[in-house]
Amino acid sequence: MPVNKENNLKGYTTLKEVVMNVLSGMGTKANMQYYFPFMQYAIRGYKKLNLFHLPMPKVAYLPMSDIGTITLPADYLSFLALGIPYKGRLWTFTKDQGLINPDSESCGVQATDTDSGEGVVKGDTGSLTAYGLQGGVNEYYYKIDIPNNRIIINGLTAETVTLVYISTGISMSEETMIPKIAEEALISYVHWQRVQYDDSIPLGLKKDYEDQYNKSVSEIEYAQMPTLDELYDAVYQAFYQTAKR
Repeated sequence: MPVNKENNLKGYTTLKEVVMNVLSGMGTKANMQYYFPFMQYAIRGYKKLNLFHLPMPKVAYLPMSDIGTITLPADYLSFLALGIPYKGRLWTFTKDQGLINPDSESCGVQATDTDSGEGVVKGDTGSLTAYGLQGGVNEYYYKIDIPNNRIIINGLTAETVTLVYISTGISMSEETMIPKIAEEALISYVHWQRVQYDDSIPLGLKKDYEDQYNKSVSEIEYAQMPTLDELYDAVYQAFYQTAKR
């Protein structure tokens, strides 16, 4: 069963390539009737990796309503960043879960009620700069309102904002591109699942497939560990200069 060699040279592969590799590894036992069941295993395995071991950031450009809310995407799992793109950078907001929800209605249309504090801009529009100080004062704030499947933005009026988030990957197909770093783990996962509920397979062999999958996952996690320079950066960013005494 041929495998696309050109695709293997790139930084990404597809779920289809993963399944074809599994079938190739089965040798004479391979049968194309297994393709679609194995594809479901691969999709399930990639969702699992995406949720717990290999989070792939996704960027969405979302419209803001007149009352400063944006609707969360259907595949939203967890938050990474929210901001507005400006001169090649993402200018992010500050989180404030204490913002009041804009839930007032006027003639059946949702609106803000300033008497209740809805839509009232928080914070100071000024900023301070002096030796030894870090940053300034943010004018814009957001609140993640999970029960209503939205994000509330305070202090900014814009047509579109940028949301960077972790996706559940629910819209996957055989042509879904996946990073090569996940390939071996997915192949191991499909092999493990194909024998998991087969009573004719010895328990020891099932355990071997499970161990191989866990080993591949550990390799993914190890590859994502921060470098020594990144650890130094994380430590040093907590320091700032002060007057020498």
